[in-house]
Amino acid sequence: SVLEARADSFMASGYTPMARECFFRASEYYRAAEFFLHVDPGDPRLVETWRKSRDAFLQGAALASNPVLDVEIPFEDSFLPAYLCLVDESNEARPMILAHSGFDGTREELYFSIGRYANEMGWNALLFEGPGQGQVIREQEIPFRPDWENVVGPVVDYALELDTTDPGNLILVGYSMGGY
Repeated sequence: SVLEARADSFMASGYTPMARECFFRASEYYRAAEFFLHVDPGDPRLVETWRKSRDAFLQGAALASNPVLDVEIPFEDSFLPAYLCLVDESNEARPMILAHSGFDGTREELYFSIGRYANEMGWNALLFEGPGQGQVIREQEIPFRPDWENVVGPVVDYALELDTTDPGNLILVGYSMGGY
């Protein structure tokens, strides 16, 4: 995309913050385009566009001033993809927000609406996708399920095992349909 080319140009010139923001904007633009492809779940552009969004995000996240880690949460016979967004590299236990989206949301989108701001306020964030969402439906082909407590449980367990989590300050945010 034009924005990714601009990001590459900024990187070559040493303007890392501008490159990061261009990659993040490209991710959001791909995300917006992918949203309108949901009318036909068999449309091959859906997965292709979703991957472009994720890949642009990962390029931007690699340039972030604080750690944004691509992690896998063990889940049944597979895993749940997540971003662990840390305030800094200190490994200090901090309050932790666990956040998931709804039908059409992604963990990248959660970064822009929750993760980035949580970090600015001194909270770590674990942004995850469950069955029927993002990478889990697109690559693992695991559909939604009604017993979401069995999805959230392993996420809570994972977060509590992290040295960066203050177990007395753990909250769960369900965004959009995830709020149900």
